[in-house]
Amino acid sequence: MDNERRKSIRIKVPLLAQYSKDNVIWDISPIKDLSEGGMKIISRIMFAPGDKLLLRLRIPLRPLECLEFYGKVIDCSESNSQSHITRLEFQNLSEDYKSLIGAYVNMLSKNKPA
Repeated sequence: MDNERRKSIRIKVPLLAQYSKDNVIWDISPIKDLSEGGMKIISRIMFAPGDKLLLRLRIPLRPLECLEFYGKVIDCSESNSQSHITRLEFQNLSEDYKSLIGAYVNMLSKNKPA
């Protein structure tokens, strides 16, 4: 059922994301998976559904550019005593960022071993 929540292809990626709820205190997190519409991260903080996070991400297709946009927390569940699985839906993502993330996801999905 978890695989059916998203509307677009998602894939595991070897990337990190920075996030901040208040744009003052930033944290860094591994990304569990990524799609054009959102991502799942491992966070140290338990967020509430509806929380908005400012996100920063670097995509290897444009390694010198730091993408910055908002994500809304869809769900957050405890993974263990020190980390949480946080599902985010991207908010107001520009068409440029959406196509860049989509191209990266598609590239990785084609190179994924069968």
